[in-house]
Order: sequence, then structure tokens, then C-alpha cells
Amino acid sequence: MNNPYMTEKKPTSARRTVNAIALTMIFSVILSYLLSYLHYYLAPILENAAVSAVFGISGMSRTEALIFVQDAVSSEMWHSLIYMISTFITLFLPFHFLSKRFFCQDFDDAMSFSGKVYRYFLIAFALMQMMGVVGVTVSNAISSVLIPNFAAISEEIAEAESAYISAPGDAVVYLLSTCVFTPFVEEYVFRGVIYKNLRRYGIGFSIVSSAIMFGLAHGSVSGFVYAFSSGIVLALVYEKTGNIKTSVLLHSMNNFIIFIFDTLLPSFLGEYEIFIINIAFDALIGVYALIGLIIFMRKIKKSSTTSFEDSEQKPEHTSSLGTLFGSVPFIIYALLFVYNQVTYFLL
Repeated sequence: MNNPYMTEKKPTSARRTVNAIALTMIFSVILSYLLSYLHYYLAPILENAAVSAVFGISGMSRTEALIFVQDAVSSEMWHSLIYMISTFITLFLPFHFLSKRFFCQDFDDAMSFSGKVYRYFLIAFALMQMMGVVGVTVSNAISSVLIPNFAAISEEIAEAESAYISAPGDAVVYLLSTCVFTPFVEEYVFRGVIYKNLRRYGIGFSIVSSAIMFGLAHGSVSGFVYAFSSGIVLALVYEKTGNIKTSVLLHSMNNFIIFIFDTLLPSFLGEYEIFIINIAFDALIGVYALIGLIIFMRKIKKSSTTSFEDSEQKPEHTSSLGTLFGSVPFIIYALLFVYNQVTYFLL
């Protein structure tokens, strides 16, 4: 039986693997910028073409056609569709190419859904929520001390990035984007490709390294902390199950909770009511996480019969995080993250 991590066609080292992944992340960022600039310059041209088409087909006046097109392109449905297309182009395709060409890894291997959902799914979800909440709270407190106007800028960014649901179609497409498409693509990239191909150099190294890259991909300090802590749990669950199914479901459930608190509840309730519900939810999750933590950690320490723990798939050798932080492409990718933070808060 061949070990999928040790292909003879493409021999790799830990440093070479990290470099390849980091270079792909950099390429993804550059591609995102290029698409943004392309959208900036082409949007007026495409909008005028759309107005002319609607004007010619529908019988509307040109003013009515202009209003119709502007309403369409400003809707959450349109934004969600654009997001899914751009994410597919800038994240999924580059890593699919890396997986196929550099790691000689089939899509079915990286995105295996075979096997059962992790039996401690809810415990894992509670831990992921609590780690994220505690981490973000601490990072926001530190950032508020270091950056005087941090709270005001963060609120502006949150408002700019929040979804505005004005029609049932908006809600359906937005949920499809955040709770189906995003978990599928991100779990494929960060667990199916990155974690799985780093794993041969040590489980601890691969869990932390993939979580760091997952955090950096989320583009903000609070986003990094939340995604990093979530990435730890998602990688651990992936390690235990040997399939991507539970990780995708956990990711989907997490995004659905964010949708409820950030988008759905504000449409019906005031800030105070949402605050009370949020506190109650965090308390419930916290109690459940603490009760389940002992069980969860005991199960991790026990040997299991997952596909990742077979004797033929044990790590070749253990690498340290120095391999990650000593990678020039990774350093460049991390500096791009720092540049975005400086742009947000200082310029």
C-alpha cells in the first residue's frame, strides 16, 4: 500500500513544501488585487452595457434601467455571487493546481468525505467557539491599548463588511456563500491540501502551521486570532477522523452562528437584546466546552484507528516552527498581512 504523503514522483522537504504553499498564498493575494483593479476599471463599462441591455429588452426608460441595474449590483445577492467567483479563482484554483502538480494529490484524496462525522462534534464546536471568543477578546483589548482609535475603526470595518439582507434571495445566496461554499473551499485548501501535505513533517508542526496560514488569510488581527484558534480545532478533528466531512460541518455551523448574530438578529432586535442573547450563548457554550474538554483531550491522547494514524502514514520526521518562520515566501506573506493592518489602522 502506497503512502499518499510520500509520492516518488515529487520528492519534497519540509522547507520546500512550506515555500510552495506560501508562494501559492502570495500568488492568491496578488491575484485578488489584480481582480479588484480589473473590477474597478471594468465596472463602469459593464454597468453601462447592462443598462443598455435592460433598456433595450425591457422597455424601461433609461433612468429606470439605470436604477434597476444599480439596485442589482448593490444587492447582497450580487456581492455574494462575486465573492464566490473571485474566491474560486483566487484561492481554490491556485491550490488545486498546487495539489495536483506539486504534491501529485488527487482532489478526492484532499477532499475525502468517506467516514463518519466525529462523535464529539458538539464538544469540538463548543471548544472552537470558546477559543475564538477568548482569543478575540484578548486581542481586541491589547489592540485598544496600542491603537487609540481601534474601536472606532473596527466598528467602521465591521459595518462595511456586514451583509445587508433586503430580500429572501439575498439571504439564500448569502447563506449559500458563507455556510456552504466558503467552508468547502477553505477546508479543501487549509486542511485537505496544506495540513495534509505538512503532516508528514510532524502532527504538531502541521496543525500549528496550517492554523497560522488560515489565520493570516482572514486579513485582520481579530480575524487572525479567531481563525487561528478555529484552525487548531479543525485540524485536530481532521486528524481524528481522517476525512474532511466533520471539518466542513464545523466550519459551516460556525459561519451560520456568525450569520445569526451579525446579520439576522440585527434585523429584528436592538443592540441590548442581541448583547443579552450573545452573553447567554457564550455562557452556554463555555459550560459545555469546559465539561467536554476533559473528554475531548482524553480522546485525542488515545490511539485511534483513523486513516491518518496507520503505521504507513506516520510522519517522516518532525519539523519545528523555525521551518515555517524561516521560509522567505512565508515571511513575505506575513508582511503582506502586516501591511494590510497598517493600511487599516494607521493610514
